Amino acid sequence: MKNSSKPQKLHTLQQLEDIAIAEAMKNGHKNPRQDPAQQNCLNANGLNRKIESYKIISVDSLITNNPRFDDIDPSYNKTDLAPLMVSKLAREPDSFGFDYPIFVEVRGNKYEIAHGHNRYWSAVNVLHLNEVPVFVIETKGSQAQKLRGRILANSRLPGYNRPYRMNDVIQQMKELKKAGAFKNFDDEKKTRQDFEREMNKLHPEQFTSDIARGKIFKGFYESNTSNTSVIPTDDAFWDSALARNHYPPRFLQMTQGKQKKIKFPNYVDDAKKAIIIYAADNSNIFQVNLFNLLEELNTNQDYRDQYGDYNIHLVVSLRQNKDFPTTVMELNKLRKKLVEDSIDNWNIILESASAPRIDKVIFPKQLTIETSDRIFNYDTEDKKLKV
Repeated sequence: MKNSSKPQKLHTLQQLEDIAIAEAMKNGHKNPRQDPAQQNCLNANGLNRKIESYKIISVDSLITNNPRFDDIDPSYNKTDLAPLMVSKLAREPDSFGFDYPIFVEVRGNKYEIAHGHNRYWSAVNVLHLNEVPVFVIETKGSQAQKLRGRILANSRLPGYNRPYRMNDVIQQMKELKKAGAFKNFDDEKKTRQDFEREMNKLHPEQFTSDIARGKIFKGFYESNTSNTSVIPTDDAFWDSALARNHYPPRFLQMTQGKQKKIKFPNYVDDAKKAIIIYAADNSNIFQVNLFNLLEELNTNQDYRDQYGDYNIHLVVSLRQNKDFPTTVMELNKLRKKLVEDSIDNWNIILESASAPRIDKVIFPKQLTIETSDRIFNYDTEDKKLKV
């Protein structure tokens, strides 16, 4: 017998968005379509991406991806943003302290943040939340279009967010080039015209002077056209990095002018009370050294007596290959990932073995455009390494 009931009509994207916003507002959130920063993220390049759903998700399922030189601003978060979130959480617990849920895009079984990096950081590091509210948005659009949306969402507006720094914008332009936004890169004049159009769209209230834009263009264009940007990780690299961070020489001066390399694990800095491990992230060499250090502490009582109350300072370079990042922002993301995915876990292992902890991680400069080493220090409150 034929089923006479009418087929159920699927929701349109607009209806899905209306449902998602209504659900969010019931939990104490505001309408993102009435906020310029949220609108800029969705509407950049005329994409007008829709919100597909409202969800509460685990913080562990989020991936950060921020077109800013430093992903977040801890000072701004602690003094301005987080106190507002704490107050809202007390008034409206269902909101998790968020006026606006984080915008995310689906990436396999994870969610990549499109807008809301500071809110995410504050939720995890100040409010200590395990879950956060998100709006899942459409993934349509080219890489360049979506990148413009993330940039524009944080562009200077009266009363909104912290301003971008000049280095941020240089990195953004490099990312846009990689995404195919500059079609005539061999022609400096045409590239400058394309650059001006991007700046007018993305930063209409900031870096408007000819001088500021000239500096940004020079930093973007000249570093992109240079022949090489990667510093070789040879002996000079390590000697320079260690000296720059005020560690003792890794060689002992012998008679007749000869030198003898101080073998691991006896390369230490007594003034800093630090056991120094330096290694490239090739075949997990630094992890092998950490295993060997544990073995030395467990089997050599004299070593434990002498250095058991020292901390570990890890100086590590990232593996260089044909896909090695050529921008500071990309390189710093890989460094952060290595710390979060591996080195933080090592501190858990070391603590369980009553061994010295990794108190400092130094990533020496590996690009010629870098002005300083990237340094993570151990935070005793959160028990994690942080910039």
